[in-house]
Amino acid sequence: YLNHPKAEIIFRSLENLKNLGLINKIGISIYSPNELETLLQKFNFDIVQAPLNILDKRMEKTGWLRKLNQRGIETHIRSIFLQGLLLLSKNEIPKKFYKWNNIFDQWHTYLKNNPDLNPLKICLAYVKQINHIDKIIIGIDSVNQLKEIIDFYNKKNEMILPKLECNDESLLNPSKWMI
Repeated sequence: YLNHPKAEIIFRSLENLKNLGLINKIGISIYSPNELETLLQKFNFDIVQAPLNILDKRMEKTGWLRKLNQRGIETHIRSIFLQGLLLLSKNEIPKKFYKWNNIFDQWHTYLKNNPDLNPLKICLAYVKQINHIDKIIIGIDSVNQLKEIIDFYNKKNEMILPKLECNDESLLNPSKWMI
C-alpha cells in the first residue's frame, strides 16, 4: 500500500503530527522482510511490526532484526504462535494445512518427545532467546493463558528447541490462507 500514489503524502502528514507532538511514533506492519529494503529507502519509520516464530525465521535469517536495531528502529514481533496453529494438536490442524504435514509432523514429534514442554512455552522460548526484539504482540484465549505466558516469560528458561523452518510464504503469511 505504500506504493499508492498518496502514500508519501500520508506519511508526511504523519511526520507533521509527530513533529507537533500529537503522535509519538510511526510504524509499519509487514508480512515479509523482503518489503523492508524499499520501504526504508523511502520512509523513516520508528517501528516495524513483523511475523516471527519457530517456523518463520525470515526476520532473523535475513539480518533485518539486527539492521533495524542498528538504525534505531523498534522491532515488534507478532504471530509467534503462527495464528494459533502451533498451539493446536495434530488432529486439530485444519485440512487446508495438510499440504505442510511434513513440518507439522516434525513439530508434533518434537512435542511428543518432550512431554514436559508445551507448545506455548516452546514458542515463547524461541522468541525470548532472539536479540533485537523490542516488543512481542500476542493473542490469548483466556486470562489463564495470559498468566501462563507472563509467568513463563519472566522466568529463566533454557531448553533445546527444535530445528524447524519453513520458507513457504503460503503458510507463513496468513493473508494467503484460503478460507
